[in-house]
Amino acid sequence: MSPGGSNPSLSVLQRIYLTAMIVSNQLTNVFQIKCGNSQGTGFVLIEKDIEILLTARHVVEAYGTSNIEFRRFGKWNALNVEPIENPNVRCDAIAMQVISPSIFRGLKMQRAPGLLIGQEIYFLAFPIGLHTDAETHNDDYPIPLAKRGICAGIFGEGPDQVLYLDAMNTHGFSGGPLLCSTGTGELGVFGIISGHRNRTVKAPVMPSGQLAHINENVGITTAYLLASALEGLPSKVIGSSESLWSKFHRLYSEPERDR
Repeated sequence: MSPGGSNPSLSVLQRIYLTAMIVSNQLTNVFQIKCGNSQGTGFVLIEKDIEILLTARHVVEAYGTSNIEFRRFGKWNALNVEPIENPNVRCDAIAMQVISPSIFRGLKMQRAPGLLIGQEIYFLAFPIGLHTDAETHNDDYPIPLAKRGICAGIFGEGPDQVLYLDAMNTHGFSGGPLLCSTGTGELGVFGIISGHRNRTVKAPVMPSGQLAHINENVGITTAYLLASALEGLPSKVIGSSESLWSKFHRLYSEPERDR
């Protein structure tokens, strides 16, 4: 506790809430996860009373979903999940039904209906394992860091459509929720963070000073549509027979005056 009895960790969370519209149900439903030696971020949504964990496919693919663990009480804990697969969707996003234990925390996270080029975005994650030091105020779960950027562009069509975000990214952001405005003054989930784009450059390597080829982060983060990960859910769970990415494409293609 700081002088006067105030809690600095709580004040940090309050500033996040006030400046970024990121509310507690978004912070508390994002989890630090690992699968074998692969670490990243996952988040939980409730779809028709089914608890679903979402993350980037590459976080879990190498070791299998039977090896997923989540961070709580300062240690890793086993999480039993069942993948929800669609053979027609192979983008870097995956949805899994949580079997046990339930990790859903209180209020549901909203979903955003659309995203425009140039629109402000946020994402939540655990880059290189970093987190906000306030676990005692989050039922002993680590709290993710918040990142801000803009939607720089969209590439391709269908469930493999890629979102390009003008925002710096590093290891550990993979699988975090991409948030944007719902149009009601709040943020909702629209996508899943995948990775970042590199370029190969020549640079001197110390101590010899010899030139070597290294990968340089160019500051462009990639993400996939939440709808792509949910494409494998049965229609009774989705609540619509329309392909979710098709719905996104239709909404995005409408004239500005109709939004």
